[in-house]
Amino acid sequence: MKFTEQEFNRMVDDLISDSPDYNRLFSIVEKELKRYVHGKVSGSHWLSKYSSDDEIMQNIRIRVYQYVVTRFLLKDGPEGKINRDAEHFVRWLYTVARNVILSRIEQIKRLYGKEDINGNYAPELPDVYEEIAAPDEVINTLQNAFRIVIFSKNINIYKILTWLVQSLYVIEDDMTRIEAKNKLLASPDELTLYDMYSVCVLYSEKIPWLSFGKLEKEILLRALNEPYDSKRVYGDVVYSEFFMAKGADKSVSDWVNRLDNKIRRLLKWRNI
Repeated sequence: MKFTEQEFNRMVDDLISDSPDYNRLFSIVEKELKRYVHGKVSGSHWLSKYSSDDEIMQNIRIRVYQYVVTRFLLKDGPEGKINRDAEHFVRWLYTVARNVILSRIEQIKRLYGKEDINGNYAPELPDVYEEIAAPDEVINTLQNAFRIVIFSKNINIYKILTWLVQSLYVIEDDMTRIEAKNKLLASPDELTLYDMYSVCVLYSEKIPWLSFGKLEKEILLRALNEPYDSKRVYGDVVYSEFFMAKGADKSVSDWVNRLDNKIRRLLKWRNI
């Protein structure tokens, strides 16, 4: 157990309060599972090639967020005794982590399980696509995350659009963060910021619960119409011009991670 009994009891008190705070919970999850997840990802052909530590930890946090109260703290019902067994909590965490890892491996195998004659993995799509409605609390968290990004002040418009487009690819196209980033970077020398804005509008129309109305569009367009230099506005500039010296991949990862961290702070980790 990589946390103290005192930390655990404070976490329980945070979660059963009238205004639940998930900060300490996710700190404990990170402390307890980070090394375990790294070992599983680096030791798996499928995970090391098609996923990442961050993605697996993100999926674990979502599952823990969804079920920590109903399936651990109050597993005997709302009138039952609160489960304050820290050792039991550790075992429960590792069960959640194992299930998430196994589920992700199976998903990757379905998508990339057919190897062609050149040794490349071709996607194997399911015969039937089943749309699973996201729980209300997850939808609410995603809505809030999008609002935080769009309404952020003093954040460059290309960073905001990077986060929005990548997140929309993940949600609508059922991609991993890595796959979404690769899709975004397929032709950065041809993609303008206006093009990226168009992607946001197009994809948002496919997601009924996503709030992307007149005000959100006005905010983004106002930033896109700001002058970039004496001849161009930001919207006319191709995406690749904004990359830092460390390259496209690391630039995009840096921008997305920084916004993710901002979302975590503001939502106290009630996010995607």
